[in-house]
Amino acid sequence: MNLPSNSDPRWRAYLLNTSARPPLNFLALKIFLGRVTITLGSTPSDEDLRRAIQQFRELLEKNQNLPSVKIDVAALFGSPS
Repeated sequence: MNLPSNSDPRWRAYLLNTSARPPLNFLALKIFLGRVTITLGSTPSDEDLRRAIQQFRELLEKNQNLPSVKIDVAALFGSPS
């Protein structure tokens, strides 16, 4: 599973804009994004965003072998290469 770099703007978009997110299957990811959306609020600092992006990426990497994560990664970032 190849994930884009942390500087890819899609990470930020998915964290800050709930309407930018495709439908997701992995329950832990849904919970994480819901919690982070509330935590970041309307004016997150750059450090808060960097931390959230890193956690987002780590959650996907740690669970990369789960079928639901593979489906979500494909929906979020395109087909795996």
